[in-house]
Amino acid sequence: MNLTIEDVEKLATILGFFLIFCGVIKIYTYYKVFNLTILPYLKITEILSLFLENVMAFLLVAIFVGITSLDFFYKINIDGAGFNLLLNLDFAQRIRLILMQINLSYWFFGISTLAFFFFYILRKNIKKYEFIISITLFLIGYIIIPIITVLAKIQLKDWYGLELKIIFVFFSFLLLSLILFSIANALNEAYKVKKHQFFKNAVFIFDDNEKIISNQYLYYIGRTEGFIFFYNSRNEKPVIIPASRLKKNYSR
Repeated sequence: MNLTIEDVEKLATILGFFLIFCGVIKIYTYYKVFNLTILPYLKITEILSLFLENVMAFLLVAIFVGITSLDFFYKINIDGAGFNLLLNLDFAQRIRLILMQINLSYWFFGISTLAFFFFYILRKNIKKYEFIISITLFLIGYIIIPIITVLAKIQLKDWYGLELKIIFVFFSFLLLSLILFSIANALNEAYKVKKHQFFKNAVFIFDDNEKIISNQYLYYIGRTEGFIFFYNSRNEKPVIIPASRLKKNYSR
């Protein structure tokens, strides 16, 4: 599997833009759950900062998936003799040969380390169900992505006569996975706010002495540089207040 400097530069550039895109998808999905289209309330600098907010989590996913997958591709020599071997097998034989090359103990250690680091150090107040679901999805995802990548490379050759480098096929599936990860993460955060009162008892005092205490009927959902957002669960509409009006906020 030969990867040139130009290939690496192209992939790095695409990944950088894509991480910003994933950040936008995440915040858009989160606020859309509360019937709020967030993009008009974001400044360009805030959109770019979404890259920094998500880069650690996304890069951890990308690095661990990449390490295990590239190790797997190297073992089966998918850009060389291994590709020709798999091309001459039927579907069941391809799956059997691919599965024989998976080093489950190595993958399990890597995924477990990633999950522990991400959910217990980078995040706060994680629920037990989140940890269990995430570990399961990581295990499934890390095993399925490289397998689908190999099968896709073979099918592209079978159906269209295209013989692409495995890294580009893999990168396509990795980007798709990051999109799904962004959406799932946003929906989970919204679920915690909506169903578990994540911001319960947060207090906001505004310049006209108006006080809002986050509760089950009117609760805080987030903010941007210029606005603070609440959600009225009775009429299912967002409440938008300029951040310039805020005098103080705290959690009681």
